[in-house]
Parts: sequence; C-alpha cells; structure tokens
Amino acid sequence: MKKRTIITTFLTMFLLTAILSAGTPFSASSRQPVMGFIDFDIAGQQFLESKNLMEEYQADAEYYNSLLKPLEDEIIRMRNAGEENSKSYQLKVNEYSLQKDKFTTQLQEKYTSQFEKVNEKLLTLAEEYAKINNIDMLITNKVAVYIANDFDLTQDFINFANSRAEF
Repeated sequence: MKKRTIITTFLTMFLLTAILSAGTPFSASSRQPVMGFIDFDIAGQQFLESKNLMEEYQADAEYYNSLLKPLEDEIIRMRNAGEENSKSYQLKVNEYSLQKDKFTTQLQEKYTSQFEKVNEKLLTLAEEYAKINNIDMLITNKVAVYIANDFDLTQDFINFANSRAEF
C-alpha cells in the first residue's frame, strides 16, 4: 500500500509537471517579463529631430504671420477710423481670413507628414531600445493607469534616441 501511494504520488507529480510545462496559459513564460515605461509626450518634445522640425515650423509660421501683419494693421486702422460697417472694411477682413486659411493649409500640408515620420521613427527607436535592453514590454502614458518611477525609462530613451538623431 505504501509503495502504491509513492508511485501514485510520483505519477501525479510527473503528470502535473508535464501539463504545466506543456505551454498552458498559466505557464506561458518561464520568467517574469521585463517592463518599462516611456512618456512619449516628453520624449517627442526632447527628441532632437522633433525639436529641429518644430523650430522650422515656428519659423515658417512667423514668416506667414509677417505676411499677414500689413492686413492686420490695415484692419485695425480702419476700425479705429470708424469704418467697421464699410464695404472696404469687410473686404479687408475677408482677405485676411482667406490669406490666414491659405497659410494654415500650407503649413499643415508641409509639416503633418514630416511630424508623422518623426513620430514613426521614435516608435521604431523605442522598439530597438527595448530589444537592446532586453525589455519585453514598453508601455506609454496613453495606456497606463499607474507607473512606478522605477519603470520610467523616458530620459534614458531620450538619450538613446538623440544619439541616433539625423540632422
């Protein structure tokens, strides 16, 4: 009887081990995953390629605003002269509005795809960063409810990304 109990226990343990190591969801991984967090809002602002593109965008926006300035000045002059109800005042306001819309569209057409490319590069760099550092999972502030500071890799990632920035 004692022999039978030992054999039964051994077989039970053997079967349990075989089942657990067969790839059930419970034992899908034999190690704990390594996780990290990157705040892509901060990383995007501090990534050198993003900064350079933003500076270029701001310079273009300032240029377009300088082209609008004479129209603004004329509208202000006409308003101060009490011409707000005149047809010429309304034409100036309409001209200003059309020019502003045109410039806004030009900026969007020029920069939207460029900003998307920089964001895609940042995501590609994040994947490369994770592989180099043996990180199984990177999460962002868009999908996380809480992240302990120990898991925040944002600054280290920014340094990594900037080391691969192209000018």
